[in-house]
Amino acid sequence: MIATIEPANGAAPLLQRTLTWTSKSRAGNARWWYVASASLLQFLGIALVIPILPRLKSQFFGGDLVTAARAQAASETARAILTALVSSELGKLSDMVGRRPIMLLAVLCALAPIACLTVFSNLWFYFIIFGLVGALGGESSFVFNAYIADCSPECDRARRFGMVGAMTAVVFALAPIVGTQLESRTSTWTVFCVCVCVEVLGCVCVFLLPESLPEERRVTHNVKMSSESIVQPLREFIRKANTRMHHLIAVRIFRGCIMGGRQTVILFALAELIPYWTDQDNGILFIVIGFGMIISQGLFLPCLLRLSFKEIPLLLASQLASTCQDGIVLLLLGLYPSKTLLFCILLLGSCFSWFDPVFTKLVAAGQEGDLGLVLGVFQSVDALVACIAPILFTTLFAAGGIWPFALIFLFDTLALIMVIVLARPVG
Repeated sequence: MIATIEPANGAAPLLQRTLTWTSKSRAGNARWWYVASASLLQFLGIALVIPILPRLKSQFFGGDLVTAARAQAASETARAILTALVSSELGKLSDMVGRRPIMLLAVLCALAPIACLTVFSNLWFYFIIFGLVGALGGESSFVFNAYIADCSPECDRARRFGMVGAMTAVVFALAPIVGTQLESRTSTWTVFCVCVCVEVLGCVCVFLLPESLPEERRVTHNVKMSSESIVQPLREFIRKANTRMHHLIAVRIFRGCIMGGRQTVILFALAELIPYWTDQDNGILFIVIGFGMIISQGLFLPCLLRLSFKEIPLLLASQLASTCQDGIVLLLLGLYPSKTLLFCILLLGSCFSWFDPVFTKLVAAGQEGDLGLVLGVFQSVDALVACIAPILFTTLFAAGGIWPFALIFLFDTLALIMVIVLARPVG
């Protein structure tokens, strides 16, 4: 089936030939675990540099954590706006031409800001590039899950999403501390160069992957990269969606607020609240959370699914654990900011962190023909929320390091209420 592509510049024939070349179907050879190689390389490059960046940003602004957080928030807001504009259309493209071209954009989205760090010492260039690559759809792209779903029967999707999530957790558990140790033995620039090499390998891996979406399952969409591209797909999706899907969107909004706020200010807030917080503590934080996610998604979730636990109860248990964890962390940091207790609580809470693979399975259920579009719409929801969350959390951070944790607990509670509503029997 021929894809209809209508870019604003009128270059449809060239774009169509390019996408056709990059998405030649070898779908019969695709396997769900193949996507893990590209995903792991992509996140490895990001994870190596994560614990180093908060200190570099703080130093760049003369030790002013609030200003550093505001610059990061502005960059993430610009990125989110661009991601919101393109995500639904990229979802359509993935249904039309296959998953690999969109996966390549996701890896390039991770590569560009890190490559910028190797070239420019002025972090303003990093902030600008970090924001602009939102036009590529973001590195946490829906298309990786779409690839897994293409290769999996519906009954196995939650477990397979969880397995890839567990493998990603291994990367985030080990790579941050490796990055800090590598920096201490060599230099910061060396870490950046290693990250760039890893991301380039990720691009190569995407080129070598077989396509997961066969020709006969591809659909025709009109793709128009314009200001209407964010509104129209969301409006049509909400109009067609049933009540359960509306509840899932509400849950995604509250969870998106939490994720957007966490990645913007939490490391800055911990550095302010806990005495002598260092880059190594950032690395340990990711080790603790990553280890809990490995246990959760790699061990607990497959066992629970084999015991025939349904998705909604699993979703409810995970969200309840997350709400309790963030409530306890809020009290702890307000009364007794201890590194050891913080790590113990985060480890225990992350052992219940199977929410995302179960949620993605629920969203993808029954969406075979428009899977890329549906997942792209949910990524647009994430991006719309991320337009607001960084600024909101940064404003609260300026009032005090504890306030972002209070807002996280509030959104967790609202998400829990929506999951409880979702769990109610129909009728």
